[in-house]
Parts: sequence; C-alpha cells; structure tokens
Amino acid sequence: SNNGEEEEWSKQAIIFKSNGKVGVKKTIAFTHDQEISCSLDYVDDESLPVGSYHAIEKFNVTGIVEFSKEMEDKGLSKPKISLQFELSSSGLATMVKAEAVVEETYTVTEEVEVDDEDADEEEKKEKGEEETAATEEKTEDQSADEEKAEGNTTDSIQSNETATEPEKKKKIITVEKEKKRKHTRALKISSYHVGRIQPHSAEIMAESKSKLGELARKDKERMMFEELRNNYESYIYLIKNKLNDDEEAIAAVSTQEQRDALLKSAEDGEEWMDGDGYDADLETYTRKYEELTAPAEKVFFRVKEVSARAEEISLLESKLEKVEK
Repeated sequence: SNNGEEEEWSKQAIIFKSNGKVGVKKTIAFTHDQEISCSLDYVDDESLPVGSYHAIEKFNVTGIVEFSKEMEDKGLSKPKISLQFELSSSGLATMVKAEAVVEETYTVTEEVEVDDEDADEEEKKEKGEEETAATEEKTEDQSADEEKAEGNTTDSIQSNETATEPEKKKKIITVEKEKKRKHTRALKISSYHVGRIQPHSAEIMAESKSKLGELARKDKERMMFEELRNNYESYIYLIKNKLNDDEEAIAAVSTQEQRDALLKSAEDGEEWMDGDGYDADLETYTRKYEELTAPAEKVFFRVKEVSARAEEISLLESKLEKVEK
C-alpha cells in the first residue's frame, strides 16, 4: 500500500503456480514512487490442509521515496520497481531482491567525419569548365584519316576505362546524439511473519545448532571409540602371532623376560576387554592402547633393524666393489 497517498494503491500477481517447477526465480515490475508493503500468500484453498493460514511471509520494501526524490530533483520520471522472488529447490518461496531503476535520455555533442559535398560540387564545376576550354581549343582539322580516328577512339576508351574516381574530400561536423543511462538503487527488504506457524527465532536457531553440534561431536567420538577398540583388539592378536611366527627373529633382539612381558600384556589386555574394558570410555582406551603398543613396537622395530642392516651392508659392499674397480 502507499504511505502518504489518499487513494490506496495495490497490485496482485500470481508468482508461482501450483505443481510448477522449483528452483526458479520470477520478477514482477511496475512504476511506483512510494514505499511498499508486500504479502506473499497462498491462493488455492483446495490444495491446503484445513485450517492453514494463507500468509507465507510479509515484506516491507523501503528506499523508494528517497530514490524517487533524487530522480525528481534531476527532472527524471518515477522509478521502475523490480521485485524478485525465488521458489527454492526445497519448495520455500521468498523475496530475494528489490531494486529501483530510472532510465535517463540525454544529448551529447560529437564530432564526426563526413563527405564534403560542397567541395565535390565545386571541383566538378571547375573540371567541367576546363573540359569546355579544351574542346574549344581543338584543331579544326576534321579530315584526319579514319584509322587514326579509330586509334584515337580506342585510346580514349582505354583511357576512360582505366580512369579512377577522384578521392572524395572529408570534413568534420558537429552533431547531437541521444544516449541513455540507467540509475539503479538496491532497495532494503525487511520481512516478518504472521499466523500460528512462525520460523525459528535467532535464539531457537542458535540452540538447535548447538544441539546438532553436540550430537555430531558424540557421533564422531563414538566412531573414534569403535575404531580404537578394534585397533586395540587387533594389536593383542598381532603380539601373539608375532611371538609365535617370528620367534627366532624376536629372540635375537630381546630377552626372555621382555618376550614374557609382551605375551602377558596381550593376555592382560584381552582379559581387560572382556571385563572393565566393556564399559570403558575413549580416553581410557587411548591410554590402554599406548600402554600395549609402546613396548611391543620397540621390539618389532629392532627386528626390522636387523634385516634392514643386512640389506644396507650388502648395498654398501656392492658400491665399494664398484669404486675399487
């Protein structure tokens, strides 16, 4: 509606039809110079549940009066208002953009180059006078033989055929041209809702985000716990298998007491998982996993060192042989 006008101004338009495409934008445009209150409503009663409120969202579009005054001071017309609405892929409709535009037509002076018709006419006139004078000065000998005349005629024709048009003279003139430019102003949109169903307030939205964040944290912690629990159990079997399968290699780099301690740590870990470990948390499993793996990794690393040392010695001897050769 118009603020400050005696007669109420209104405009209605169907923006999005029922069962239409989603993820689209539509724009309505009209000439106006006052602030606007806009209501986005449902139209079809039959497709709505009983008791549904028709209003979806209401908007106040401001900044039109100020822009119109500026344009009026410049002697320009009322602005053309464009309101853009979007129906998202989720089926939610809202106003996304509002702007005012005034098109101005103005005149500019430019210099352009054109043909100098007056100079061309004067040149033609002088050339005609010269040709007339040349004709009058021709000899009166009209009894030249026909062959010579034909030869002259042929030469004349050839001369005419090869003649070129003289270059036209140019001149600079000043002309006035009409040009157009647009004055555009983005308008401010403020929205509000009415009816029983209201969108989340900023406080409720913040609370919901906090709850979702906490749930996401717990989900991540649960996945980490399950992964660590599986790794802990797998390492217990890794210790037992290596003590059995790599008995000689491990015996070469460790004492009997160290091997007995590794086997006991694996057995204790298995017993702990079936007992207290059943209800243990992530922090406890992290600590137990470090206690289980630290001594075992030292022994397994020494086993790798033995085989790697032999390979490095072999490689060094090969290089020394090449140097001696």
